[in-house]
Amino acid sequence: MFQKDWTNSYFFVEVSGKPVCIVCGKSVAAKKKSNLERHYDSCHGNLKQLTGQARQDKISVLRRELQAQQSTLSRYCKQDEDIVRTSYELTELIAKKLKPHSDGEFVKECIVTAVKLLAPDKVELFQKVSLSRRTISDRIKDMGENIEKKLKEKAQAFDFFSLALDESTDITNTAQLAIFIRGTTSDFEIQEDLLSLESNAWNNTW
Repeated sequence: MFQKDWTNSYFFVEVSGKPVCIVCGKSVAAKKKSNLERHYDSCHGNLKQLTGQARQDKISVLRRELQAQQSTLSRYCKQDEDIVRTSYELTELIAKKLKPHSDGEFVKECIVTAVKLLAPDKVELFQKVSLSRRTISDRIKDMGENIEKKLKEKAQAFDFFSLALDESTDITNTAQLAIFIRGTTSDFEIQEDLLSLESNAWNNTW
């Protein structure tokens, strides 16, 4: 267990379960007094001259600085996550509307143009959203694999299931066979999803 007196003795605080030095920001793997003391003696031995209220004031200043750094880092991490999530959401819209993957760049251009007029301070943020043709393709592939994984997990819980088939053609007049699965769990929860879409490029019948 991390001991509170280690902060006063060795300038360490506990962050996310790890002892972190408030002077240099480094963390140690194990919560051992000997590890903290070794780091303090070898890297910050000059702080030993601080005692009493001067030492407490120094600790307070360093703790605030560390908290500010962590808050900034956390904000940037959250921002990066939001940028990626935005890319996926826009990719999903493009896929649902059956738009070419190359339209992603045009969508981004429209968004950035609007932001320049409405929120100029956010332009750099929106410019980081990746909507290139390759990115769109990769995002669609990722989402497809995720849907397939979730469907397999759902199907494993089915006590009973049935399949339904539906034939149609796409815009190139290629025959498509849509395979749907409907299943029920032991709790009588019924779920239905598209299992697969198979095409036949040679003829329009099976």
